[in-house]
Amino acid sequence: RSNKKNMFLSTTTGGPVNPNKDTEVTPPPNDGISSLSWSPKANFLVSGSWDNQIRCWEVQRGGYGPTTTFTSQPKAAIDLGAPILTTTWSNDGTKAVSYTHLRAHETGRNLVC
Repeated sequence: RSNKKNMFLSTTTGGPVNPNKDTEVTPPPNDGISSLSWSPKANFLVSGSWDNQIRCWEVQRGGYGPTTTFTSQPKAAIDLGAPILTTTWSNDGTKAVSYTHLRAHETGRNLVC
C-alpha cells in the first residue's frame, strides 16, 4: 500500500474531501486532455484530447459561497480522426476551433456549442 497522498483528493473519517472544489465534467474524455478553452462570452468549456474528440459542455453554477456547486451538460462533440492538439474560440465566442495534424498539415474544424 502506498503512503503517497493524492494532492487533489484527501480522505477523512467522514469520507472523501475535495479541498479545491473541483468539478468533473460528464462524460469525460476517454484519453489525455491536450487543450481546454473557456468561451469568452458564455459558460461553455471545450476540450481537445488524444481520443480524437473535441467536446463542449455548458457549465452551470448552483449556489454561492461555501455551498457553491457546478454541474456540466454535454452540448456537442466531433471526432476528427486524429489527436486534438489545441482548441480556441472565435472572437464572438460562438464557435470553438480545434487543430490536429493530419497528413503532415494542420486542419481546422469548427464546433458550434
